[in-house]
Amino acid sequence: MNETDTIRTMLENVGLHVRGIDANFIYIEDPSCILRGFENFLHYAWMVLGLFTAGLVIGWGISMIRGAKNDIKENFKTLVLIFGILTAVWPILNLLYGGDLLGMGCKTMRISVGGVNEILAARVAARGTNAMLYEDIDIYDSGSGLFPTYEMPEMEDFPDLSDLMNWTPDGTITGGTPGIATVPTNIPPILGGGRTAIAATNSSVGEITYTATDGSQYTHVGGSLTWRANNPGALRDSSFTRRMGSIGITINGFAIFPNPEVGRNANIALLKNSEYQNRTLAQAIARYAPSSDGNNPTSYAARLARAIGVTTNTYLRDMSDIQIQRMAEGIRRIEGWREGSIRNN
Repeated sequence: MNETDTIRTMLENVGLHVRGIDANFIYIEDPSCILRGFENFLHYAWMVLGLFTAGLVIGWGISMIRGAKNDIKENFKTLVLIFGILTAVWPILNLLYGGDLLGMGCKTMRISVGGVNEILAARVAARGTNAMLYEDIDIYDSGSGLFPTYEMPEMEDFPDLSDLMNWTPDGTITGGTPGIATVPTNIPPILGGGRTAIAATNSSVGEITYTATDGSQYTHVGGSLTWRANNPGALRDSSFTRRMGSIGITINGFAIFPNPEVGRNANIALLKNSEYQNRTLAQAIARYAPSSDGNNPTSYAARLARAIGVTTNTYLRDMSDIQIQRMAEGIRRIEGWREGSIRNN
């Protein structure tokens, strides 16, 4: 598959209608075309019509049981005729108008193949030949004001997820944000390191108060829960987290760790546990972030797979230590790590 085919495939995979391609341009249908919305309406209208018809049939049956004189055969003939016409009209019209009747009313946009390749070449030059360029590419409807939870742009407060790819094969970082001094250089940095605490309390929403080793107290205010609790993996309080060094529990049941590094190490240790090692990435995330907790495990796993450089069918036991560390870092970002402020008490 050449570069043009790759670009076309990416566009089609996100739901865009590619109308044609030549040496210079890829032609796509305007994503804002209102007729596509009408097409979706027709699909739902067909379902509603089916339910309405089912209601009519049930009503006829009840009326006949009660002794009403209905010609059920004639009624069914009428229904079959109506559904037959509705079913046949659409494909016939599509066939007559080139296979996409509604698409004929939509504007066509063109994308310069050369321009896309220039952008990709510039990214290669900036990030290195081993960078995963496509990790940065998220296509979404900016006009809606809403972003898919697992596809939204990264926060401006910290580097995007593709900075994980600025690693040489030996695991050292070639261009990322400097890490905390106590973290080995082959582990991606957690921003906002801090003091080490020996106790923590979470008596009010949005604040966690820590007691440091020297007896002083400080409070994490605002930011994300994962940042406030030094818990980048959003791990629930359990005997495992307590063995890994947690020092408290939040109001809603998440573990609080002495500092971000301890929380990070707990997350990595969990991923190296046999309970996860014997699962594929997709299976592991289905357990780690189940849909019953309001997550989208499929999208979650797909984003991690792109960041790690594996497929969702890869077993965690087959991943290297570096890949497990990348997975933990990806989890931190997807869980929404965002720094707040630290108040000295």
